[in-house]
Amino acid sequence: QPAYVFEYIVKKNAQVENPRVRPDLCQHSVSVIMSKGDFLYTLTAVTPETTWADKGALFNRMTRSFRLR
Repeated sequence: QPAYVFEYIVKKNAQVENPRVRPDLCQHSVSVIMSKGDFLYTLTAVTPETTWADKGALFNRMTRSFRLR
């Protein structure tokens, strides 16, 4: 089944002042998007960049196993 898979890193812009967001924020994400009929379905897994080395392989296995029935 065709899918779009995205892996990306989000880093906080140091010039944006938001007390709710840590200044050292850096998150690593992987997403898969599939369609069925008129609907889109997504699976996204997110972790701090500092833990990607431990969780990245698991997240990639999750995206490869994502299926629509």
